[in-house]
Formats: sequence, structure tokens, C-alpha cells
Amino acid sequence: MRRRLLTFIGPDAYRVQIQTFHAFCNEVIQSHPHLFGKRDLDLISDLENIELLEQLLLQLPPQHILRKFKGDLSFDIGKLNNLFRQMKEEDWTVEVISHAVDSYIADLPTRDEYIYKKGSPKKGIKAGDLKQAAIDKETERMEKLRAGAALYPIMQEKMRELGRYDYSDMILWVLKAFQTNEDLLRTYQERYQYVLVDEYQDTNGSQNEILQLLINFWDVPNVFVVGDDDQSIYEFQGARVQNILDFYNKYAAHIKTVVLTDNYRSVQQVLDAAKAVIDRNNDRLIRHIEGLSKELFSSNPALSALDSQPEVHVYPDLLQENAGILESIKRALQEGLPPTEIAVIYHRHAQAEDLALLFEKAGLPYTMRKKINALDHPFIRQILQILVYVSEEFGQPNSAQHLLFELLYYPYFNIRKYDIVSIAAYIQSKRGPLTWRMVMSDENLAREVRLKDPEQLQQLDGLLATWIGEVASLTLPMLLEKILNEGGILRYIAAHEEKLFLLELVNTLFDFVKQEAARKPSMRVQDLMDVFHQMQTHGIQLPVVRTNGLEGGVQFVTCHSAKGLEFDTVFLMGLTRNKWESARGNNYQFKYPDTLTKSAATNEIEALRRLFYVAITRAKKHLFLSYAAAGNDGKEQEPSLFIAEVMESGVVASRDVELEEAAIEQTRFALLTTSPPMDIPMLEEAYLKTRTEHFVLSASSLNTYLKCPVTFYFQQILRVPQAKSDSMQFGTAIHDALQRLFAKMKDNHQQFPSAEELVRDFTFYMHQHREAFTDQQFKNRLEYGQLILPEYYNHYIGTWNKVVTTEYPIRNVTIEGIPLTGKLDKLEFDGNEVVVVDYKTGNIKYAKDKLERPGEKMEHGGDYWRQMVFYQLLMDLQRQKNWKMVKGEFDFVEKNAETNAFEKAVVVVSEEDKAIVVEQIRTVYASIREHQFANGCSEEDCYYCNLVKN
Repeated sequence: MRRRLLTFIGPDAYRVQIQTFHAFCNEVIQSHPHLFGKRDLDLISDLENIELLEQLLLQLPPQHILRKFKGDLSFDIGKLNNLFRQMKEEDWTVEVISHAVDSYIADLPTRDEYIYKKGSPKKGIKAGDLKQAAIDKETERMEKLRAGAALYPIMQEKMRELGRYDYSDMILWVLKAFQTNEDLLRTYQERYQYVLVDEYQDTNGSQNEILQLLINFWDVPNVFVVGDDDQSIYEFQGARVQNILDFYNKYAAHIKTVVLTDNYRSVQQVLDAAKAVIDRNNDRLIRHIEGLSKELFSSNPALSALDSQPEVHVYPDLLQENAGILESIKRALQEGLPPTEIAVIYHRHAQAEDLALLFEKAGLPYTMRKKINALDHPFIRQILQILVYVSEEFGQPNSAQHLLFELLYYPYFNIRKYDIVSIAAYIQSKRGPLTWRMVMSDENLAREVRLKDPEQLQQLDGLLATWIGEVASLTLPMLLEKILNEGGILRYIAAHEEKLFLLELVNTLFDFVKQEAARKPSMRVQDLMDVFHQMQTHGIQLPVVRTNGLEGGVQFVTCHSAKGLEFDTVFLMGLTRNKWESARGNNYQFKYPDTLTKSAATNEIEALRRLFYVAITRAKKHLFLSYAAAGNDGKEQEPSLFIAEVMESGVVASRDVELEEAAIEQTRFALLTTSPPMDIPMLEEAYLKTRTEHFVLSASSLNTYLKCPVTFYFQQILRVPQAKSDSMQFGTAIHDALQRLFAKMKDNHQQFPSAEELVRDFTFYMHQHREAFTDQQFKNRLEYGQLILPEYYNHYIGTWNKVVTTEYPIRNVTIEGIPLTGKLDKLEFDGNEVVVVDYKTGNIKYAKDKLERPGEKMEHGGDYWRQMVFYQLLMDLQRQKNWKMVKGEFDFVEKNAETNAFEKAVVVVSEEDKAIVVEQIRTVYASIREHQFANGCSEEDCYYCNLVKN
């Protein structure tokens, strides 16, 4: 804006104050510190804010309507956080919300949606009767909102006690100061006698109050507000429109209204299409101000003669939609249109990922900017793993060998992969206390192992020893800086093709660590990891903007990011109901009454319609709207409501587009995420033969190989050190407690011990394996186990079969000469008939795929299905007992999240099932004997595939 002002008034433009509302308020506060007394306050961090909200919820009395006794609090924290933010932004007091709730509840019986239109004699309902159940449910929602709002002053007091504030507080402070200090207000009224507010439709309640106070000294102030209510993409449009109307009505006698109907950006056909959609919205100024018209006319002479009707393209499926857009953009580029004059616009970034991949494969330039979480990026995870390793080794030497194995693969340490697997094989073949760093540092052992580059390993061992030795003497930022410099990480970044992005990642992490260490000077590595765990739990990001593709390419942007931009040609893709209307939700919101927001119940659709309007008005000449009639899964997709609206208007052309088979196959091939052989350092055939020649297959090793041969190679052949995850260790603790429960029952004359004893056994095991958890993980898992085990016990105690065998091993059985083994959690007997029970601590809601038989969705079948078929084979093959397995049960110790009930998944194994798994056993075992480990799964979250790919 200042650059544009310079072209009009020259250097005087620098004398004009151009500020956001926050910047203006900050300037007021900084200029009058004696009036605000906020010098000792610091800006609250996202994590501190979450912690205060969590405290607030946990301290609620038992009878409070918002008190939660079990489960995750993050949902409730999110709702309160959004409510408090909204209260500050809109200047809603507790009393304002409570009054709005009272008015809304009182009005419910008069509203059509709460009155039966037709009677139902069977149910005793007459036309005109109230839907009392619906009114009660809505009333409860409103009472929860009222209760949440009442917590706002308590939260503010907690922030004051901690010495914290947030950005919204700055506006409220200045607002209150202007309201109570007339001298201060007069100072700024006199200083700013001419005020222009841009994007007025996005001004929230508190900001609008600041403006009104600044200009209310004069009966006819010199104020100029500029905005377009049709481009407001915030939620409370009713409140926004009301602000503009109040402004208009207040100064109606003197106000001058200027509607810019001359549009110099777009051809008339684009404007007509936009009008056909936005005219359906009710929350518009033209509905309230008589004589106001927003009929837009294309007034750019260069566009006046251009006949360019917008088009709707309907593709059979998503693949063809992506391919069709790609081909259209190829033609436009070949015709000389600059890439930066083309935009692909979509609702969510995920919708364009396949298209971006096609651009890469085709060598076409594109630019996509999106915000990512630095904590999710592998490069940052590597750096954090180094910190964790040196910290754990300082606390207990040789306790983190599983982390050292991973560290050796990090590219900046330049360790040969062959040397890594050679050390793993050597240690696995020896007995006794031999550690990785002993082999790395000992020249004699290095020669015995026949390492290719022992010097590099010795150098790294020296660095690790130094860092471990300095954990106690250096602050956390100093330790991190030392690792970045001495570990060659910064040197690696400097030579990387994505150096700017990686440097931004590292700087973001380093700045955060410095900031946290400033808040808590004694912070150690484990404290930092707890902070990151809390951030991940509550969805708090360490944001970094990543640019994919090349600068100057075809622009890939979301509808929100497209606001304010313009392009010669726009492709608005993915216009289906599930990606637009159904994708929008307010799960982390209280429901607000329309007596508060001044918005109708249709507000969400109207907000989406404005977003759609913003997207299509980015086009100067050519506009292409598209959707796929079916998704990648073949299921039919409905077009978005807005497609139907724009097509009904008759201002767009619509056609079905189906590509030629050759183009479809080419696209399908380009999108295939093939798994090429990876650069896995294979050891000598003689060693591999000794490891595979007598390999005994279990259900878990079969599952592992079918999922990823690379993972199988590292876990089963090299037997690299692994740490159990907190979820695995938790599952083992539950399993151990249940095994002890049945063992004690058999030792105590068929009498089960109490639920309290079951919990004590679980707690004992958890404390025995405390090292597998962070502090927060241990607290959460321990509390959760102590919660679910008594519920599980009380549900089943009256029905448990007491004729059981637990931890039953089956060994020395073969199928076609292939040795098999397994240990079964529990066998329940009815005569010689057996039910095989396997405990699961996950939620059955998320286990459905794992229970699937082979089919289109699961080529090899699910892991749980295969596990139980494998157990059936073991039971059939064991000859010592005359037992007949009749079925298998997966006993889920947690309640189903959907039904809130305990459930078991029953698997009855058929002869066909056994034949399928026998074939899988035959194929996998042959592949293991032939040392076929190089074809990884290439899944995004596969630990070992990512490790070997760096």
C-alpha cells in the first residue's frame, strides 16, 4: 500500500501511518507504558496456553457441566480455546453471551425447526406440537456455551498470575484504555483526523470498537472504509454485515457510498458466473441497503472483445481429472502463456498432491507453498534423535544402542551402509557384553569385522563421546549448536539442493529451543522432548512454509491463499460435495446462537459460497471448473452445490470429458508408487545362509515380510537393536497382568483375584519397564491402564471360562518342510474343543482392515486375519494333544470408541483361508531362503525404508 501511495504523493507517503490494528495498539501501549503497566508480561506460548486450559478443565468441580472424568481433554481444550479467542476478537463479555443464550433459548419454541409440521398418531404427536427432545438437546448445547464463557475470567486471571498475555489482549487493553481515559483517546483522535480502513468486511468486533472510538469525536468524521462483503471468508458474516450496517446507519445523513462496478480484472462471462452464485447468499449488504447494486461490468478494453465462456468439466474419475488438467495446462504453455499466469486452485492442499506429482514427472514448472510442521520433518527428527541419544547415554551408558544404529545412517556422518550392517551382524553373532561403540572405537575389532571405513566410525565415536560428556555442563541451546557445527550438519545443509529450506527448518528449531530455554534455564533434553510431545498431542505446530516446485511456475494455491491474486487462466478443481460442503466442520467449536452472531443457520454454506466466489473471480480470461464423478475407490461423488448453482444459471458451458485409454494408462503409470529395489547393503552370502537356512517362521515374521522385506531384513536377519515403543510396552503390560490373573485363578481353587490386584500387577510391570516411556507417556499410559482394566474385569468376570491354558507354545511343527512356531495367549476349552484368544490393546474401531480376508482392499489380507489362520495351522499341526480349534477370538481390552462397549472379533478359519496362508508361507519362505530383501514397501511412515533411502 505504501508503494502505491508513493506513486501518488511522493516522499510524504512515509509520513502516513499504515498499520494493522495490532500494530496500532502495540504502538499505543509502547508509547504509554505508565498507563498500561504491562512491562513484566510476556507473550504466552501456544503450549503454555494449552497447559493453562488443561488446568482449568481439571480443576472443575465434579458437578460442572463441562467436567470430563475420562478420555482425552484435547477436544474440550480446543473448544474453550476457540471460545476465548472469539470472545476477545468480538468483544463478547460473559454477560453478552449469557443474555444471547437466554434470548435464543426463549425463542426456540417459536422456531419452525422445533415444531412438528405433521402429526403422528402412533407416537401421539399432533401437528404444531413442540419437538421437546430437540429443544432440550439444543438447550444443553447453549448451557455448555454459557458455562464455557463463565470460565473466561478465570483463564484471564491464570494468565495474569503467570505473567502472560496474547495478541488479542493488546486490542482489549487499548479498547479499555480509550473507554476509560478520555485524555488518551483525545490524543489519538487529534492525531488521526483522517482514517482509512481497508478490508473492512474482515474487521472483527474489538477492532471495530477501536475504530468507532477513534472517530466518534466528530459528528461527521473523515473516515473512509473500503471492503467487499462478498469476499469475507470469516465465519460470523452476520456480525460483519451488522458492523457495516451500523456504520452506514450512524452516518446515513452524511455518508457517501461508492460502489465500484467497473471491473478491470475479469471478462464479463467470469463476472456473470460469479454473480450467479453469490446472488444466492442472504447475508449481503444489498439485502439491507435500499438502492445498492453490485452489478459488475467488465471495463478493461483489452478484454471487452474476448469471448471466453467459463467451462465445467466433468471427468469419470479423479485420475482423469488430474490428467485432463495437466493436458490443458500443457497446451496453454505451448501456446506461450507464462506459467505464472496459470493457477490451479483447490479447497485443501491434499487435493492437488497427485497433480503436483504429475507435473514433476512431466517436467512442468509449478509452485506450491504450504505450511508444514517442522517437528514432522525427517531432518528435524534426526537432529532431535541425536539429542535424545546423547542424553540417554549420559544418564545410562549403552542404554540407547537402538538409537545409535539409526544415527549411523544419517547422511552427514558419512558412514558406509555396509559397515553398519557388518557391525550388526558381528554383534549378533557374538555372545557377551559387546556394544556398537566398542566395535566403532576398537581398531582390532574393526579389522576383525573387516570394516571398509573404520576411520569415519572412530571419528563419529569421538564426537559422540564429547557430546555425551558435555550434556551436564552445556545449556540445551549450546549443546544443540555444538552438534549442528561439529556433526557436519550445517556443512551438509550448505551443499544440499534444498539448502534454504533445510536452513529455515534448523533455524526454526534452534529459535524455539532458545525461547524455551529462556523460559526455563534448567531445561534438559527430556524436558524438551516432553514439550514436543505435548505439542504433538494438542496439534501445536512448529510452522515452516515449504515451497515445492520452482519459483515462476504454475501456481498451486488454496482458495484462501488465492485471495488478492489474479491469473489469466484458472483451473478450480475437486468441486465435489465431500471436499467442500461435507469437508467443513466445527468439531472444536461451541455452537453459538444466532442472537449472538447475527448469522443464520445457513452461515456455513454462505461462507463456503463466498470462498467459491473469491476463487472464481481470480480468473482474468479463462475459467475451468472441474470435478470427478467417482473417487479413486470407484465410489460415486456428488458435485458441489456451487457447481449445480453455476450450471443452473446458464452462464457456463458444461461437458463430460473422457480421456483416451493411452493417456489414462500413461497417467496411471506416472502415479504408481512403485517400490524399486533399494540400496540395501547385503552381507556375504555365507552369512545370510547361516541366518536363513534354519529360519523358523512365526505369524509376526510372516506379517513383517509381507508388509516390508526391508524391515524384515533389519529386524529378523540382522537383529538390529530396537526399543519397544510406548504403545508396545503398554500392550505387554496389559497382557502380562491378564496372564497373571488367570494363573492366580488356577492356583487359588478357581477363584479370580480382585480387580485391584489385576491393576496392581499392571502397575508393577509398568514401573519395572519405566525406561520405555517419557514422563508424560508413562503418566498417560499408567492412568489409562488403571482406568480400563477394572471396567474390562467387571464386564467379563461373570462369564470368563476357567478351563484355560495361557502362554501356550507350539514348536517343532512344519508345513512342506517349512518350520513354524508360535505362542498363543490363551486357550479356552470346552471338552476337546478350543477357542484361541489373542489380547489386543488397540481399539477395535481401527482394526477392521486388519481383520479383512484377501481382496481388492487388502491384497494379502489383514495382519490379524492372517495371524489367526496361522494359529489354526499350528493347532492343526501339533500332535501332542487331541485338541480341535473351533474359532479364534481377538479380545479387545478397550471399549469400541463408536459403541462404548467391549467387543471381540471372532475369526472362524475356513479351508480356503488355510490354503491361502499356506501359499503365503511357501512364497515368503522361498524368498527368505533366496535372500530377497531389497524390495521395500516405500510407505511414507516405514522406518527402515526411510532409513536406507536417507
